Amino acid sequence: MKLRALAHATSTTIITITALTIIAELYSPLKDTLTKIGSHHWVGKGIVATVVFVVTAVVLNRVLQQGITEQKSLYGTIGTTVLCALSLLIFFSIEFYSS
Repeated sequence: MKLRALAHATSTTIITITALTIIAELYSPLKDTLTKIGSHHWVGKGIVATVVFVVTAVVLNRVLQQGITEQKSLYGTIGTTVLCALSLLIFFSIEFYSS
């Protein structure tokens, strides 16, 4: 498995989890759907994240060509992690202080 494919799959999964978290907090039917997937919405999110990671990694491992170096892919994953963490921090801060 190419490290670049894994790095991109990780970034995609992080973005997916962040989006699911924010949207599920604002739209309760999504949280209910995640609960139906797993016994708790956290478990459902974990199952979705696992599927997204595996599918993305397998597809990208087959289609990625030369171009982006492994180092840039890893830096991209770090950047994605930081931006998504900040997004969640800002979102939950706004939610906390607005209620």
